[in-house]
Formats: sequence, C-alpha cells, structure tokens
Amino acid sequence: MGAQICFRLGHLPPEEAWSLFKKTAGDSVEENLELQPIAIQVVEECEGLPIAIVTIAKALKDETVAVWKNALEQLRSCAPTNIRAVGKKVYSCLEWSYTHLKDDDVKSLFLLCGMLGYDDISLDLLLQYGTGLDLFDRIDSLEQARNRLLALFVRMHDVVREVARAIASKDLHPLVVREDVGFEEWSETDDSKRCTFISLNCKAVHELPQGLVCPELKFFQLHNNPSLNIPNTFFEGMKKLKVLDLSKMSFTTLPSSLDSLGNLRTLRLDGCKLVDTVLIGKLTKLEVLSLVGSTIQ
Repeated sequence: MGAQICFRLGHLPPEEAWSLFKKTAGDSVEENLELQPIAIQVVEECEGLPIAIVTIAKALKDETVAVWKNALEQLRSCAPTNIRAVGKKVYSCLEWSYTHLKDDDVKSLFLLCGMLGYDDISLDLLLQYGTGLDLFDRIDSLEQARNRLLALFVRMHDVVREVARAIASKDLHPLVVREDVGFEEWSETDDSKRCTFISLNCKAVHELPQGLVCPELKFFQLHNNPSLNIPNTFFEGMKKLKVLDLSKMSFTTLPSSLDSLGNLRTLRLDGCKLVDTVLIGKLTKLEVLSLVGSTIQ
C-alpha cells in the first residue's frame, strides 16, 4: 500500500475505526445526514479490524444509500462456518466484500491465495499458477500478465486467509488442504469427485492410492516428500487438471498417466531429482514448465 514500514494492527477503538472508515470511504459518510447513521452501523459490524474497515469502505465508496442499506442487511445476516480466531462480524465483512468483487479474476486469485498456505506467496508462483488456471486468458504476453498480477496482488492477513479458505470450502469449487494420513479414505468419498483444488502436504505418507477419481480437479499440489511413490495410474482420473505442482520430489521416471493430462497448462518440478523427462513432451497444451533447482541425469 506504499508504506515504508509495515507493522501489525490490532482492533481499533470506535473513534479510530470511524476515522479510518471515513478517510477511506470519503467525507460523504459524514456530510450526508441520511447516510451517516447507516455508515456508523456498518463500521460497528467491522469490530475494529482495520482490514475489514478498509475493505468495506472501499467497496461502498460513492454508492447510493440503497446500496449501503443492503450492505448493512447482508453483513448482519451472513452465517459463517466455524473458523478459528475469526469472529462472526469480521467474517461477515470479508465474505460480503468477496461476494461483491466485480472482477472474477480477483475472486479466483483471492481463493487461490487462501489455499496456498501461510507464508508470503511469490509473484512468480502466482503467475505460474494463474496462467495455468486461465486467470490471464485475455492477455497476450507474459509481461502483461505480470502487470495484471501486480495490480491484483495483496499480501493476505492471516484472518483474511482463513476466510478465503472457508469461502472456497463451501463454494461450488471446494478445496482440500491435507496434512494428515487420511488422504486415501478421503479419496473414496463424494467430496473427491467435486473437488477442484487439492494441496497435499503429507510428509508422513509413503504411498498414494493407485488413482483419484477427481473429474473436476483443476489444481493439484503435492510436494516436499522425495520418498513418496506416485503410482503410474495416479493421474488418470484428473482429465481437467490445468496446474500440477510436484516440487521437491524424486522421480526415476515420471508417472505414465501424466500423458493423459491433455489440459495441463502449468507443470512445476522445482527442486526435483529427475531421470527420464520424455513424458513432458507429450503435454501439448503446456505453457509453463518450471524446473528451478532440479537435477536431470
């Protein structure tokens, strides 16, 4: 946001919360006598959380009184799932802001960032993933895509990331982030057939099922487990897969079912030990191939 020094803000007292909201939304929230009481109630719904205050204020700036009233009603009626460290009102604010984003690319990027863990996410990684997921489909060059990403990109507050995960999990495109050993049991449920995003970090797992039936899957991330064996048939049930990240793995030969991924656009094999890479040449729609830090014998 142009700041020279960044530091974490706690919940603001009512006077400071109103001041921040007014500064972001504009003086009309105080000058318009019909709008002012509605704006005050909207600020109360934000519970003093700066990220919620700024997000809501920007979304409502220059809108009509009717839009403000509707926003207040929706903020009060949102029913969140059980999310750690996120209050009901804060969740309502962030979910409302997400719902009213006018750009579908921004919505997709928001959910993607929420999925990708709690560390800072590099622009290069988002660029690779976003290209594979068609977030830059109407853009002709890599430079244009990078500029587009820079315009969209924000570093996500932990609370915002939790909300992003919650929204995605109940959306039409549920995601799964697994860090346990119950992956095989999950793969046999109906959820696996509806899932579009999977991020798997199971260091304790040394064997995967022979395959997953995930006909809607578009994004699969499995990394940082060099000893894990991926069966040759593993990818056969993922015909719509567009992004595959197998970084920090070890392969004598890549799984033969890789050549069934006719829609794959991004393949990341960073930090891998590779021997036979012939199958990569059969991925005719591949646009991004990353082999940073990999060794090929």
